Amino acid sequence: MTRRRRARREDLGLSTAEFAVLRRLDTPEKIQDFLFRLKQNFEPNGDSCRPVRVVLRERNAHCIEGAMFASAEYRRFGLPVVTTHNAGGRNWFFSNGYVIFCDDDVAAVVPHPRRR
Repeated sequence: MTRRRRARREDLGLSTAEFAVLRRLDTPEKIQDFLFRLKQNFEPNGDSCRPVRVVLRERNAHCIEGAMFASAEYRRFGLPVVTTHNAGGRNWFFSNGYVIFCDDDVAAVVPHPRRR
C-alpha cells in the first residue's frame, strides 16, 4: 500500500491565513457547502482561471475555478484527482504527479479514488 502524501501549505502556495480556511473544510460536505456558497464569477474582465488564493479572497468562482479549488482539497487530503481526457485544455492545469487520467466511462473512473 502506497502512503498518501498530503499537500502542505507550501505545496499549494498559500499563506497561513488562506490555508487556515482550507483546514476548516475537513469533510467533503463542508468543501461542497463552501463551493455552493460562492458567488458566480461572470468574468467581467474577460476569460479567467484564477487560482485558489484568489477564490478564497474574492469568494467567487466559475466552474473551472471551483474544480481547481476541489483539486487543491483533494491534494490536501492526499487523494489523487481523477479526470478524463479532454479537448478543452483542462489537462494543462494538471500534473501526472497527483492526477490520474482515465477513459471517459464509469468503469474507468469509479475504482480510482479508492487507490491508496
